[in-house]
Amino acid sequence: MARIDTQANLSSISLNTANQSYSNTLEVYSTTKSALLKDIDTAKLQYENAQTTRDNTFSTTEKQLELAKAQLDAVTTQKENTTKTVDTSLTLANQSLDNAKLTLDNFNKNADETLKSLDIKKKSLADKKSGLIDTLETTISSTLSTTDTSLTNIDMILGVTERNKAYNDDYEIYLSAKNASNLNQAKDMFTQTNADFAKLKEKYHQDLSEADIVALYKECLVVVDEMNTLHEKMTDVLDDTIISQPLPESVL
Repeated sequence: MARIDTQANLSSISLNTANQSYSNTLEVYSTTKSALLKDIDTAKLQYENAQTTRDNTFSTTEKQLELAKAQLDAVTTQKENTTKTVDTSLTLANQSLDNAKLTLDNFNKNADETLKSLDIKKKSLADKKSGLIDTLETTISSTLSTTDTSLTNIDMILGVTERNKAYNDDYEIYLSAKNASNLNQAKDMFTQTNADFAKLKEKYHQDLSEADIVALYKECLVVVDEMNTLHEKMTDVLDDTIISQPLPESVL
């Protein structure tokens, strides 16, 4: 009887254990199933994402390929155009270089001819200038000689300087007897002209440059003008003179 109870107790314990194990198994199964379902959902989502990524990547890659092809075509076209442009530029550059060389050659030829022409003109001008200076020197020399003679003759009449005073003594009282002012004016003019002439002679005997000769010629013209005025005044002096006897031949 006791053995039967013991066996019953053991059977009851085993049943409880089995139930507990079954319950645990169900719980593990439920947990495992839930986890697997989540994993399946996650995997499905990852799969869908992978497909989307694949599609996007394919689309992007296709677009990149199209873009790359378009860029390649553009680069190829640009290269061809650049090659044509470079060839054209080189041709034009060579033509420009040839034209520049031709222009330079022509310039050098024209420059040489121009320099030769200028050299000839320069020599011609130098010859003309030299001839002109010689002419001026001759004119100055002749003017000085003529003026010197004229002043000496006028001084013989007016007796302004002591050098020709003796020629003037015999007829000085008759000079400008009608109008003494003309005589005084003539003497003043003679004094001024004679002083300018003395300076002119002093410069003439110096070592003169071409510029000095030209300047001296201009001073000669001034003295010549003074001499013309003095001669006109001498005409008035002689017109005012009363002569009782002929003037000495040297004066005439």
